[in-house]
Amino acid sequence: MTAPVAATSRTPIAREFRAAKAALGLRQAQIWVPDTRSPAYIAECKRIVGAYRIRASRMGTRGRARQNE
Repeated sequence: MTAPVAATSRTPIAREFRAAKAALGLRQAQIWVPDTRSPAYIAECKRIVGAYRIRASRMGTRGRARQNE
């Protein structure tokens, strides 16, 4: 039994691609990811990196694996 392929493909190439993937037992899924261009996202990344830097500076070298072992 094969999975149904969406009829929304605009080109025959896309339809063929989706049909081939469906034949392999795969299903198309849409995922939402953060907009990395957003000023809010950039600010949050900077906040997180800053927190890690503060933590690392407090730990010194104790929190790191030794390089020559």
